[in-house]
Amino acid sequence: MRWIKNLVINLAIFSLVLIITSNIIVNNLTQKNFPSIHNKIIYSRVHALIAPDLRNSTNINHNILFVGDSFTQGSGDSFLKGDYNYSVAHRAASDTINVVNTGFGGVGSLYSVVNAIEMKNVSKSSVFLEDFPKISKVIFFFYEGNDLNDNIGSLKTYNGFDNVINRLNQAEDMPFHREVYHGYFYGLNFIRYNKKIFKVYIKEFIGEENYNFLKSLFGRNIDNIHKKIDKPNLVKYKNNNFLVRELQGPAMELTDEQLNLSISIFKKSLEHLKSNFPNSELEVVYIPSVATIVGNLFVYDEIRNKSSFIKEKIKNTSLMLDIGFTDTTQFLIQDMDKSFLYGPIDMKHLNRDGYDSLYKSLSLNKIYE
Repeated sequence: MRWIKNLVINLAIFSLVLIITSNIIVNNLTQKNFPSIHNKIIYSRVHALIAPDLRNSTNINHNILFVGDSFTQGSGDSFLKGDYNYSVAHRAASDTINVVNTGFGGVGSLYSVVNAIEMKNVSKSSVFLEDFPKISKVIFFFYEGNDLNDNIGSLKTYNGFDNVINRLNQAEDMPFHREVYHGYFYGLNFIRYNKKIFKVYIKEFIGEENYNFLKSLFGRNIDNIHKKIDKPNLVKYKNNNFLVRELQGPAMELTDEQLNLSISIFKKSLEHLKSNFPNSELEVVYIPSVATIVGNLFVYDEIRNKSSFIKEKIKNTSLMLDIGFTDTTQFLIQDMDKSFLYGPIDMKHLNRDGYDSLYKSLSLNKIYE
C-alpha cells in the first residue's frame, strides 16, 4: 500500500537525518574546539563519551572508566566559565590513556553505577555511540557530601531496599525499548536532555523581562537555581571573604540506621560494577565534603569525626570486595593552605585549583598506572 511505502521512506529519511546530526555533534562540537558550546549543550548527558578529543590517540595503553557524580562529571567554576580542562577526566586523558567518563551530577552510589552499566549496554547497541573500549581500570569516585544521602533518597523512590537492588539488575538486563529510548534515537534524546538550553536562547532573544513575564503567566518562578541566601555564612580565608549558603557536610543528618542502609546500597552497587567489568581493576577514590576541608572554620571536630567514621566504613567495604581504596582528604586539606579550592561561584564543587589538587593526589597514589 502507498501509505506504508511513504511511512518507510519517511522513517528512513528521519533516521538518516538523526545519524548525520549526531555524527556532526560527536565529531565537530568537541570540548577542545568549542568548550563553551559543548559545556552548555552536550554536557548534560555522558559528555565525555561523546567527546572524541578525550580519546583520539592511536597509542592508547590504558582505557580508564570514571564512575561517580557531579565531582566526577566536573561541576564547578571551571565548567561554568567554559574552560576546556574542567574535570579530572580531562587531566587524566593523555596520549597513552583514554578516559571514558560516565559521571552524572546529582546522583549517589546507586545511580552512578546504574548510569555506567546502562551506558555500556547502550553504547554496544546504539548506532549513535561508539562501543565501550576494553576497560583496564574502573575508578569509582565516592563523595561523602551527598552520595549516602542520595542512596537514602533512592529507598524512597523505589519503595524499599529490595527494589533498589532490582534497579541494578534492570541496568544489567535492559529491555529492548529502553535501549531504543536511550541509544538508537540518541539524536532525540540529546534534545530531551538538553532542553534547558533552549530556554537560555529564548531568554536572550526576547529579553529577560519579556521572558519572565511569559513565565509568570504559568505561575512559575524564574531561575530558582540561585535561591536567596537567607542566612549566609561568611568564610574568611587569607583576607578574602567567601559568602556561602551552606557547607555540604559528611551526611551529618543521617541516623546510624540510615547510614548502614546507605552503605549497604554502596556495597551492592560496587558488587554490580565489579561483575559488569570482571577483567578490570577497580579502585574507590574517596572525596571529602566541602565542610570536611574547610570545616576547621566552624565546628570542625564534629565534622572531622563523622568524616573519619564514614571513610572507615567505605574503606572496609571496598577492601572486603577486593577493591582498592584511595583517600584524598589530607592532600586536599594541605592544598587549602595554598589556595581556596572551592567557588567562589559554585561553593559546592571544586574550582580549577581544586580539581588540580584532586588530580595530583591521584597521580601521587599512582591511580593511573
